[in-house]
Amino acid sequence: MRDQINDRFNDFTDSLDEQFRRAGETFNENVTVPATETADRVLDAVLDANRRVVDFAVTTADRVQEYAPELPMSDRVPTPSEAGERYLEFVERAVEMNRDFNQRVASMIETPAVAPKPAAKKASTTAKKASSTA
Repeated sequence: MRDQINDRFNDFTDSLDEQFRRAGETFNENVTVPATETADRVLDAVLDANRRVVDFAVTTADRVQEYAPELPMSDRVPTPSEAGERYLEFVERAVEMNRDFNQRVASMIETPAVAPKPAAKKASTTAKKASSTA
């Protein structure tokens, strides 16, 4: 009888293990992989956009210097390297602000810790009162 119970229990736990394994694979296939692929595509798009903006800025600055006549206060116009540095500073500030914003949102989403249950009142004091009145 004990062997039969052990066999049934082992079959049950093996079945649960298999179901949990399949659920983990399904979660990985349906959630983790698409999310990772999407994040990779977004990162590639951002990098591509940044490259295009920098290329455009460099090309434009080169063309402007070729055709621009001497302007008053032209010494205040940033050089292409200065413009590139300013752009990178802007990107760094934007990333920092985005990180701060995401951290604030994540802190709002966190689930609060479960407070411990208050201790139950002792039943012995109510039992003593009941026996003393009887």
